[in-house]
Amino acid sequence: MNEPSLHPDAPCALALPLETLSAWHDTALRQPELRRVGEHVNTCVACQSRLAAFDEIAALLRGEPLFEPRPSTWIELRGRIFIEFARTRPRLPKLTSWQGLVLLALALLLVLIVARLLTLFLSGHASMTVPAIPAPTRALASVAGDFGTPQSLLGL
Repeated sequence: MNEPSLHPDAPCALALPLETLSAWHDTALRQPELRRVGEHVNTCVACQSRLAAFDEIAALLRGEPLFEPRPSTWIELRGRIFIEFARTRPRLPKLTSWQGLVLLALALLLVLIVARLLTLFLSGHASMTVPAIPAPTRALASVAGDFGTPQSLLGL
């Protein structure tokens, strides 16, 4: 193991980045790395000094009041977002006059087709009635009589 450095400004022997040291402090590292950094921190005065500074900053921040923006701040922010969205959103290309006329003619044609189909349907030309089933004829009745009644077939 490394001997701890007695000089507080001594550089870290592993040159650990602050992000790694902070992740170790928050136990956000995976197990092998967590153990390796933990063993190093126990012997490194520079890392211990940095961790103490982290704790000091955290304590100062906890003592500060929370910032609550004014309601007008939210209104201004939403207005700015809306303006930026309106400025940067993709726009449909402008139609030339003849393209607009073609589009209008197609819409009119669609309306005429729907109107014609409705008049055909409502006038009965396109009736959708189901044909009636013809009543049984005498021939069918005589054939059924050859076999007897349902009661005679069951022996009643």
